[in-house]
Amino acid sequence: MQHLEKLLTERKVVDHFSSMIDDVDEIVTDVAANHSQLSKFASSADAGYVDLSNALKRWVIEITEQSSKCRCPCI
Repeated sequence: MQHLEKLLTERKVVDHFSSMIDDVDEIVTDVAANHSQLSKFASSADAGYVDLSNALKRWVIEITEQSSKCRCPCI
């Protein structure tokens, strides 16, 4: 089982292009995890958790700022 886990974490799950959303402000980084480990963190101090948390906070701020400028009745 350890051998399989090692293989899964040592190779890319998707190619570089497929891992991007092609946004001008996008920050692309490698994550040392397979798909089932991607959102599992040892603690809130885990580097992956901190990176993800910071990205989500940044998105919330950006969306909030954009929606406050929008005059659309849908928002």
